[in-house]
Amino acid sequence: MKQRALIIAILLSITFTIGCFAQMQADTNVKKDSKTKLTKRNKKVEKQINLEVLAKGNYSGIEEAFIFVAKNKDDLSSLTGLIDNLEIKKKVDFEKNVVIAAFAGGHRTGGFSVEFEETEQSLFINLNSPPKDAMVTQALTQPFKIVSVPLEKWKTKKIEFSKTWKRKAQVYEVKEGTFEFSGGIAGIRKEFDTEGTVTVFRLNKFATVILNLKGTGKEKERTFYEVMSGKVKDDILIFNDLNGGSFIDSPHPPLKAMTTLYDKKLVISFSTENEKFPVSDGFEGRGSLEAYKTD
Repeated sequence: MKQRALIIAILLSITFTIGCFAQMQADTNVKKDSKTKLTKRNKKVEKQINLEVLAKGNYSGIEEAFIFVAKNKDDLSSLTGLIDNLEIKKKVDFEKNVVIAAFAGGHRTGGFSVEFEETEQSLFINLNSPPKDAMVTQALTQPFKIVSVPLEKWKTKKIEFSKTWKRKAQVYEVKEGTFEFSGGIAGIRKEFDTEGTVTVFRLNKFATVILNLKGTGKEKERTFYEVMSGKVKDDILIFNDLNGGSFIDSPHPPLKAMTTLYDKKLVISFSTENEKFPVSDGFEGRGSLEAYKTD
């Protein structure tokens, strides 16, 4: 009788052990599958929008959310100077690409990552957060990601971002604005009022300005969208080689924008860089706007 009870106990113990092992294996497979699906999704997103990751990490040292756009070698040099010991080994062809850097600010733990996703009309910058029960690094982190975007993609998309960046963005609404252009074979001249928003990110001596403008009245179909980063000197930023959107007919020289930042407003003046485009039948443009910070 005792021997029979012992055999039953052993069999029960073996059954229990096998069951536990099977459950552990199943859980492991679920975690692997989830990780695989996530990895495939992220790769699919980045492949879909042709992104090339130039640098990423968790310790940028930048404690505020910030976006920086580099359109030439000088911009890239300013960007790399924001992070100690950052080196971008990949050579960037700025004739074909634009570099975008997204800094997510400071966080109390690890497990956060910056991701770029594509919608029909935008490149969306998002911050992935770790699950509440995840095992993460118990240290202060500052996630960032720097990517290269093909110029043809950049020209057709707007930059959008999640609340991590929206909290730091300073949004200004255009209250007064005009733009005019003239020229062409027929010698035409057009002038129209402008409206829209200007979004500004500040980080020490640098700033990124996002223009989202459109004409009014009969010229309401005209738009001017531009993202530009630069160094602030005496509250002034000067940007060159802007495309001008459809604010000015083609052909035309690139636009120059001088932005002056005040406490609660900003002023921008536009003018064409005529010396860069000596064509007699081209168009010249000029304009200005005043925008006031929203609540």
